[in-house]
Amino acid sequence: MASTINATSTGSGGLISTGDASGQLELQADGSTKLTVSSSGVSISGGIASPLTVTGNSTAGAELRLPEDTDNGSNYVALKAANSIASNVTFTLPSVDGTSGQVLQTNGSGTLSFATPASGALVYISTQTASNSATINFTGISSTYDVYAIQIVKALPATDGAVLRMRTSTNNGSSYDAGASDYDYIQSIGILSSGSYASGNTGSTDSFIRISYSLGNASNELGFNGWIYLWKPSDATYFSVGYSGNGVDDSGQIFVVDQGLGRRLSAADVDAVRFLMSSGNITSGTFRLYGVANS
Repeated sequence: MASTINATSTGSGGLISTGDASGQLELQADGSTKLTVSSSGVSISGGIASPLTVTGNSTAGAELRLPEDTDNGSNYVALKAANSIASNVTFTLPSVDGTSGQVLQTNGSGTLSFATPASGALVYISTQTASNSATINFTGISSTYDVYAIQIVKALPATDGAVLRMRTSTNNGSSYDAGASDYDYIQSIGILSSGSYASGNTGSTDSFIRISYSLGNASNELGFNGWIYLWKPSDATYFSVGYSGNGVDDSGQIFVVDQGLGRRLSAADVDAVRFLMSSGNITSGTFRLYGVANS
């Protein structure tokens, strides 16, 4: 028998020292074992009274960690509370599982349910914020979506007159294609200046896909703003891009990129993309990656 701490409803309990060699310690209530401590861990019988509180500390919110099989390593999945919470929040999980492709949604009051995204709806994936950044990279692009959309808001160059460019990767960002003839593109540009309008086209085979016209770098200028669509990037075919946007060029003219197309000239499964300026860093800007729901 293991050494036991026994709390009874009548009489008195206490620590029973038996000299037991099992190395276990049991906590009992009314003769029923509720908690067992041994060399392999802690076992609880009968459940834990609700609510269970995991306390945080002075630097971080509470975190619950669920480790993987110890034969595979020491990694874990964690659920963590925000470091600062304005008021109590309770999330109630659905009573049943959803179907493949559904997402969790909230009713605004903490009740979660599975729902099917509307066809063509944008599914938010991640955000990258430029801060004097040499590049902005998105990795992990896969066959989950046929089309990915990237929204760019006020991407300002450090160098006046720089052009925003894009490159691709086939090894999830370990390297990016930068050969002199890896891509080609064509861009239709409309320029508004002093009440007049001019248009033109530019195209090339190059080491990048050109996304913008020459950009001004003044803080009161717009930088580049627009959308970029990646079509079937995970297919081992010719990766193609469609894009449109607007901004202010280095002479202070407002310009509109009416339409732009680009492609990678060698067929491959593209799983990451990179944005960079033709000269200098990206001073600021917000880059958001979305998947376009397949159904």
